[in-house]
Parts: sequence; C-alpha cells; structure tokens
Amino acid sequence: MNISDYLDQVRSKYSSGQATGHSYRAASEGFLQSIDPDFEIINDPKRSEGGIPDFLFQRDGLAFGWCEAKDIDKLVIKLKGYSVEQRKKLCTTERKL
Repeated sequence: MNISDYLDQVRSKYSSGQATGHSYRAASEGFLQSIDPDFEIINDPKRSEGGIPDFLFQRDGLAFGWCEAKDIDKLVIKLKGYSVEQRKKLCTTERKL
C-alpha cells in the first residue's frame, strides 16, 4: 500500500464522524506491512514491561519496535507526560534485553 492509499483510507474513516483511534488500525497495519513484508506486526500485543503498545513489530520472534496510535483530533502535546513515562519503561526493558 502506498502512502496515498493509506491517507485515503484514513480520510474516509475520519469523514464518517464516528472514527476512533482503533478505526485506523487496519489501514495502519496494511501500510506498515507494505514497508517490509518480513515484519510481523501484532495489533494489540500482550502486556510487557514496556506497557501495552498498539502495535508490536518483530522479525523471527524478536521484538524490535512498538507503535502507539492516537485519535487524529487528540492533542498529542497533552500526552507528553504519558509519552515520557512510556519511553522510560521501554528504555528500561531494552536495557534488560
């Protein structure tokens, strides 16, 4: 999926007026998977020491990245404290690996 197709899908969901952050996950997963088909993308993975991200990226069973999705209308700046806390958890988890 190219970026234009992804944005079209997101715009379509958003224009319904009924979309939430979860509404965009199928489009997001499709777009992210198109970047590298060898990635394994887990939507809503199990809780780990780093918390519960919206997406977990792994290859050959080894996690190498996480992604958090938010509503389009969400003011991300207001999530700053949350993001810092999540970053600390993930950094601590990475050091243990």
